[in-house]
Amino acid sequence: MSNNASPKRSRLRSLPSYWQAQSRWLRWPVELLLLVLLITLASQWLSRHMLAKQSQIPDLSLTTLDGQTTSLYQQLAELPQQPTLVYLFAPWCSICKVSMPGLPLVTGTHTNLLTIGLSWQSRQEVAEMVQPMNLPDKPLLGDVNTAAKLAISGFPSYYLIDPQGRILTLDRGLTTPVGLWLKLRWQQLKSWWHK
Repeated sequence: MSNNASPKRSRLRSLPSYWQAQSRWLRWPVELLLLVLLITLASQWLSRHMLAKQSQIPDLSLTTLDGQTTSLYQQLAELPQQPTLVYLFAPWCSICKVSMPGLPLVTGTHTNLLTIGLSWQSRQEVAEMVQPMNLPDKPLLGDVNTAAKLAISGFPSYYLIDPQGRILTLDRGLTTPVGLWLKLRWQQLKSWWHK
């Protein structure tokens, strides 16, 4: 009886060693695919309560660091007619501090960048956070109503919108510059394909 049970057990025990024995060229694509799938599922779960894709982003009353009042659509009108990455952050958010320095590298010539600070205590706090980051423009400031209208429940969050304010893609949480660049280029490819 032990002879019948041992071959099954030995096959089960040898499965990890079989996988380890496979060429890394066979394992890496499978492991990479599993990693991408895991990240995609986590991203979908984190952004499940945000505004829907293809919906219109609401116009918002925002404030500049200088204290002047403006609106989201007024800011969009001043930018070139191309997609805009609306990046929402909080000055106390450590993940925002890690991901924000890569934003100018990602956006470049084909995508505008608009940063909006939320959940802040003072304008000085926001200014001190973004000063060393070399952002192309100063961030705008929103309030609790801004966060509610944009359905923001965590930081960082972002919406990629077209020139008319329609949401193309969205996400929440840590996004690497490479991951964000790939999402932006994917949207460009999709818009080019549908023309």
